[in-house]
Amino acid sequence: MKPFLKFFLYPLLFCLAGCGKYDHLPPIIRATAPYNFQIFKGGQVVNIRANITDNEGITSVRLHVIDNITQLLVIDQEEHPEETAFNLNQTFPTLSGKSYTIQLSALDYNDNMTSVQMTVSAK
Repeated sequence: MKPFLKFFLYPLLFCLAGCGKYDHLPPIIRATAPYNFQIFKGGQVVNIRANITDNEGITSVRLHVIDNITQLLVIDQEEHPEETAFNLNQTFPTLSGKSYTIQLSALDYNDNMTSVQMTVSAK
């Protein structure tokens, strides 16, 4: 075998076969609480729980809780887990007659993003 093939062409072909790999898979968010359109009593605490995973790693997890009447942020939280799995556990108290939008998003190392949104209210 010619030295050219052995030392140049084979390593080049090996690199080209593996260099084109790119992660197109977004993180997975499994929100376990609360469920969408859940109704709470005024003053009751809402537990927000979610498990976020990604095959390559999560760079950021963002949680927004918005008061739907005033449009003000009740929670604005950002975490940077730098791991392949992250468990979110956050709480906030409700007020009677209010509804809230909960937005949760996760971003991985290749800028793949996924989001979930739910609405809860208090009587």
